[in-house]
Amino acid sequence: MKKIAYLVTFLSLLLWTQSVFAQQVTITGVVTGEDNSALPGVSVAIKGTATGSVTDANGKYSLRVPDGATTLVVSFIGMVTQEIAINGRTQIDVKLQADVTSLDEIVVVGYGGVKKSDLTGSVASVETQKITQVATVDVNQALQGKVAGVQITPNSGAPGAASKVRIRGIGSFGDSSPLYVVDGYPTSSIDYISPNDIENMEVLKDASATAIYGNRGANGVVIITTKKGKAGTPTVNVNMYAGIQNPWHTLKLTNAAEYATLYLEAYTNDGKDVTDPEEFNAANYTTLKDAIDKNLKGTDWQKEVIRKNALIQNYNFSITGGSEKSRFGVSGTWFGQDGTVINTAMKKLMLRVNNDYTFNKRINAGWSVAYTNSNFTNYLIDQYAGVLPTAIVASPVTPAWDPTTNNYGVATQFSTGSNPLRLANELKNRNSKQNRIVSTVYGEAELLSGLKFRSNFGGELFYNISDNYSPQFYISPNEQRSQSNLVEERTQGWQWTWSNFFMYNKEIGDHTINASIGTEAQSALSNGTSVTGYDMQNDPSQLYIGSARQTTFSAGSTVGRNTLLSFFGRVNYTYKGKYLITVTGRRDATSRFIQSNRSGFFPSFSLGWNMKEETFLQNVNWLSNLKLRVGYGEVGNQNISNTAIYNTIQTQQRYSFNGIAVDGRAMTTLSNPNLKWERSKMTNVGIDAGFLNDKVNLTLDYFIKRTSDMIVTPAVPAYTGYLAPAMNLGDMENKGLEVALNYVNREHEFKYDLGVNMSFIRNKIVEMGGNYIDGGNINTLGNTTRTQKGNTIASFYGRKTDGIFHNQGEIDSYVHTSANGTTKQIQPDAKPGDIKYVDIDGSGSIDDLDRTYLGSAVPDFTYGFNAFMSYKNFDLKLFFQGTYGNEIVNGLAVFTSNQTGVFNSYQDRMDRWTPENPSGNEPRMSLNAPVHFSDRYVENGSYLRLRNIQLGYTIPEAGLKKLGVKSLRVYVSADNLLTFTKYRGYDPDVSDLWNNPFYSGVDMATYPQARTFIGGINLTF
Repeated sequence: MKKIAYLVTFLSLLLWTQSVFAQQVTITGVVTGEDNSALPGVSVAIKGTATGSVTDANGKYSLRVPDGATTLVVSFIGMVTQEIAINGRTQIDVKLQADVTSLDEIVVVGYGGVKKSDLTGSVASVETQKITQVATVDVNQALQGKVAGVQITPNSGAPGAASKVRIRGIGSFGDSSPLYVVDGYPTSSIDYISPNDIENMEVLKDASATAIYGNRGANGVVIITTKKGKAGTPTVNVNMYAGIQNPWHTLKLTNAAEYATLYLEAYTNDGKDVTDPEEFNAANYTTLKDAIDKNLKGTDWQKEVIRKNALIQNYNFSITGGSEKSRFGVSGTWFGQDGTVINTAMKKLMLRVNNDYTFNKRINAGWSVAYTNSNFTNYLIDQYAGVLPTAIVASPVTPAWDPTTNNYGVATQFSTGSNPLRLANELKNRNSKQNRIVSTVYGEAELLSGLKFRSNFGGELFYNISDNYSPQFYISPNEQRSQSNLVEERTQGWQWTWSNFFMYNKEIGDHTINASIGTEAQSALSNGTSVTGYDMQNDPSQLYIGSARQTTFSAGSTVGRNTLLSFFGRVNYTYKGKYLITVTGRRDATSRFIQSNRSGFFPSFSLGWNMKEETFLQNVNWLSNLKLRVGYGEVGNQNISNTAIYNTIQTQQRYSFNGIAVDGRAMTTLSNPNLKWERSKMTNVGIDAGFLNDKVNLTLDYFIKRTSDMIVTPAVPAYTGYLAPAMNLGDMENKGLEVALNYVNREHEFKYDLGVNMSFIRNKIVEMGGNYIDGGNINTLGNTTRTQKGNTIASFYGRKTDGIFHNQGEIDSYVHTSANGTTKQIQPDAKPGDIKYVDIDGSGSIDDLDRTYLGSAVPDFTYGFNAFMSYKNFDLKLFFQGTYGNEIVNGLAVFTSNQTGVFNSYQDRMDRWTPENPSGNEPRMSLNAPVHFSDRYVENGSYLRLRNIQLGYTIPEAGLKKLGVKSLRVYVSADNLLTFTKYRGYDPDVSDLWNNPFYSGVDMATYPQARTFIGGINLTF
């Protein structure tokens, strides 16, 4: 009976299975993109059911469809979702179109996100392919020229050098850098992130968007979302490139014969007999005369210290995958760069791991850890000890290495300063090592329909080492170091941020509410130690403090801690998708001010009108999107020293009591207990427009930003014995217009994506309380900038010139006529060939009262142009970037345009005035020529640069299947291939010297950007 029962059961199951399968059919097909390439990971589902499939690496899918099913839904990120009628077919191939509009795309704006169509603030998104275009691991440099209103200037072309980032101009007398938020973790530096690890980047520019970050959002916010793991078969990506670098430009300087001519002429013009040993060194005369007679080229110091074909290489890999419950991502980047100045280099390792979990429909969590190790040369920027500044001014008559003495050439024989080759070789033992670990963890739970709670915790540890060894040497009595020394610096610390907030997102009929409310706590601690040891052996194995043979050491230490507690909230309200309102508020309390000034509240509101949704525009087919935005907000700034509100005391101060030296303490910096927040108020009006089904997109923004109570440390007389306290002094205004225009065409074999952006920003000091701040000091020239009411911050300030005097008649006729009709010569001591200064104040004489404003480092406008083009398997990328209307102080011109002949000069100095060349426009040679800062040192800083050009080819998929490779692209690329500029220095892309805003646009032979040629591959399998 059991056997009969089993048989009946088996037959029943078989008949049931046959019945079920008789009601199903299998549909297969291939899903491709617009370029006919296969799309893996595309969702193919039966509409109205949970039944679906995903395309494989070749874009193929297979799906069992029950009887009665009528429609397939095919969807993929970045593509337009298609609904396709089955109509009894068993083979359905699909071609997806790119989603050009993306108005429902979620834009991250801090503590949540909103649909792009509901956005009311000024927020710019940057595509990943634009971030990875340039050969760099500095995300900021990769962003240069890509976003309207964002000006990025490398501090230097040296390996490991950071960049200056300014969103909508200079925002403060102190630090104007933006806040970065990476996966919810706020930080001041993103040097631990590789451009290849970035999924999305948004730039929040106006106060209505940044107010949610309160005091840290005063200078804009850059929000970065890193790449995460995705469910499915693990995907491996490999991106690598290697190439060479060379300076894009070197200076045209005089050779040995020309230098000697100018040198001797300066003495002769001042009445010296250079052939008389009593008036001029005989050996020096012989050397100089020999250089002239033999037309010697001499030493090209730039060639001595600049490296040709410096290597650059980058290797990046990532693995992502997982299941619906657990997804992971692992990535690593190694970057190596030899600098174009010898003995400068950087090596950097970046590792990143992340994991995301979905426990159920309501709860998910995740974590990430990033580790960065970088090792780079401490390149010194100094007027007299920097490699490039000394290489420019050193005498070409002096040999780099003297075979007679088997020692470096004596740089001080004719000029002043140090032997540039010696300085370059000392860089071998000047290095920094930085280690940083950044980790984040989050949890999110949906409490009710539309209501979520999220907790983010992020923290970091850092440990940095800097070793600078200066060896003992002797070249001449004027160029020696009698004792070696080693400076060891150690800096370590931590910081953490914990954010807890609720998010509510609900659609109720025509009403949509998106709200966030929460709290955030932050804390940071850092301490540093510096020790100097003396009399060290010049042996790499002995370069540590313990090996010092002298028992006397110099030591110092620092410590700093700050905390911040915040409460914030935001509400976005949308009615019928047409009318938008956003209201934000944040209250911050910081430890950097006393209790009465500790807290600040920063509100904002903004309105939006999606005009395209109105009935009077719905039938305007050529207009696909039109939105008007208006916003106002207030943000604060507390980027000051942790000790600004305290008196500071210096240790190791000695005083004699009864003839006995006693150690003591002395107050060095006064406190200011009344110090309070800087506060910025910004108004923004913007328009977003789309045309021709959003093939053309236009964004316009006009803004006015007023910063008040700016914190600055004013100068005080030295006789006070103290440094001045930080004070709230001055108001500043930035106002401007931003334009971004993009055109996309992806409908044909030849596809292209063109984009241009421009920014027009005007900066003005509105109030300084009757004070002014001088800065930009250059030895010999003095101060070069002045910050004063009515002018741009750090405007160039000096004397104005009117060419040179070509003859005595011009000197005699340059007179001042007084009210009573008497006349007097304005420059009575001048001689033909001297510089003619303008009598600005009309006093009849030239003095410091004739100084005036000579320009500014703030450009009239900045711009960028991107072009992405492809035809079949070929692609071409172009990126231009530049500035217009800014000036630069060529600080080294005090030497390279010198009249004394002591320093090497620009080649055009050979056109100086002489009796034989009375029409020359360069001043005559003279040892006694006075030196004043004037417009002769202020040069046109405008430039246009082909920042990158890249040609790529994607290998056809058919040739890769056997290798298990999904895609392979090879490319060649060039950075800084062309630069058009009138600036005579190394590079017109000049930042703030020594990161000081009052040195903005002051150039001291900044390490130039390199022209780079690379080849690379992008591989996926």
